[in-house]
Order: sequence, then structure tokens, then C-alpha cells
Amino acid sequence: MTQLLGYKILRPVGSSISWNVAAAVNRAGRVVALKTLNWPSRETLPPELVELIHKLEQGPLADWASLTEERIGSLVGLVDYDMRPILWLAVEFMPGGSLRDRIGWLSWSELARLVADVAGTLSRLHIRGLSHLNVRPENVLFDTEGRPYITDMGLLELDHWMLTHLTWEVIDSAVKIRARIINYTPPEYIGRYTEAPDHRADIYQLGVMLYEATTGRLPFEGDILSLSRKVLEEKPRPPHEIRSDIPAGLSDIVLKAMDKDPDKRYDSTLEFERELRAVLRSEARGGRGT
Repeated sequence: MTQLLGYKILRPVGSSISWNVAAAVNRAGRVVALKTLNWPSRETLPPELVELIHKLEQGPLADWASLTEERIGSLVGLVDYDMRPILWLAVEFMPGGSLRDRIGWLSWSELARLVADVAGTLSRLHIRGLSHLNVRPENVLFDTEGRPYITDMGLLELDHWMLTHLTWEVIDSAVKIRARIINYTPPEYIGRYTEAPDHRADIYQLGVMLYEATTGRLPFEGDILSLSRKVLEEKPRPPHEIRSDIPAGLSDIVLKAMDKDPDKRYDSTLEFERELRAVLRSEARGGRGT
């Protein structure tokens, strides 16, 4: 069995633009998801990347490690630096897969209920004055009982750095990943607005996730430059125009959550959750939502 950083590697789980992920066992016998930076092993880490990792370690990663809220995936181990830096995270292992795995398999209403559950979890995070800033289907993971947890808090900035600094050969092999990252990037993160992203960025990402979960497609399509422009300037096609069984009320929720202006979005994820559950109840009474 392979050893890495004091962990016994059980099997590979997957990879993303920033991480290679494996199921592993620590010295206490706890199964974790061990995430190591997706960087060529023989190449020295650029100083600006190490600086970013230090910034994340002192900011969102420290916040994440301090959390005890229900449904926030636990951060078991933080970034580690050896003589030759190996950047890694050990995260609570979730054997039930991700929300992305369920898109296309569950009905739009079942997926929308899961998004509402995620909104409820974010509400508890926001009460503490924290924002997740990385709400995406691949970061919503499920335990053995099918309960959703949110993971990878605050790591969107790392994905953006990797997106712009990896070689084109690597990036071109991950077109879908690029499109997902940019679609889930709020306009204020790209730089149109002067304010730093806050909880309203989570609301924007919830809107994108609700859009993708219910329609099976991302709001915007194109290459990196055109996608960034569309995020900044264009409105997405309403979900009910893509699928006739989706109610217009759900489209209204998506479009409000995804407003370019953070001040015009929902005031809170709690408000987003309440309106979404109200639409789902209405559809259930009418026999729709399958």
C-alpha cells in the first residue's frame, strides 16, 4: 500500500484542475480524502503560488478548519511544507459522491431540493460572518445517508491561478473544467465591481448551481475570454425556456440570484432557500416537478 505524508493510500478518487484526490487512511485509522496539488512533480513551485497558498492557509483554510457547523465537510489536515514543498489537504471522506454525479439522474425537483439544503447550510456559515466562495456541484458531497456537505471552502482563487498558469496542453485537456470554473465565478470576482466578494457571491453560485442542476447545462458557453465577458455582461437563458417542465418561478429565483449587481441579489441565502422551497411546494401540489 502506497505511503504519502504519513497516510496509506487506498485508491485514487478523482482529480480537478487544482488537486489529485485519493482515499487514504491516517495514523489513527480514519479514512480521509487526501488532496495533493496537481502540479508536475519535477517542477519547482513558483513563488507566487507558494504565496497564494500561504494566503489561503491564513485565511479561508484557517476559517474552514475552525468550523464545527453541521454539513460543512471537516478539514482534517492543513497545508504542509517540507524541504521540497508538497501542498496537501486532508478532508473528511464522503463516500456518497458529489452533486455533479447526480445531475442528469435525479429529477429537477429532487436536485432543486438538494440546492435548497445547501443554501440552508450556507446560512449557518454566513451567520458567523464567513463566506464559502466556492459553491459548485463537485464541492457538494454526500455521506452514506445521502446528506449533503459543502467542502473546499475559499479555494476558487486557487483554481483561477491554476487555470491561468498551467501549460496550454494541460488546460486544453480540461475544457469542461475551465467552463465550469468561469461560470461559477461571480462578476465581482472577475473585477467589474470594486467590493471584495462576500456572502452574495455564494448566492450567485447557488443560482448557477440551481441552473445547472435543473437544466443539465451551464448558463454560459464559449472560450475563456467570451465566457468571462458573458459572466460580466449577458443574462443567461431562463431555465423554463430550456425545459418546459421547469416553472417560471424557479427561473425567477435563478435570475435574481445571478444578477450582475450583488446589491440586486437576494439579501441572504435564507431568503433564497425560502423562495425555492415555496416554488417546490407549489409544484408538488400541482403534481409537477418530476
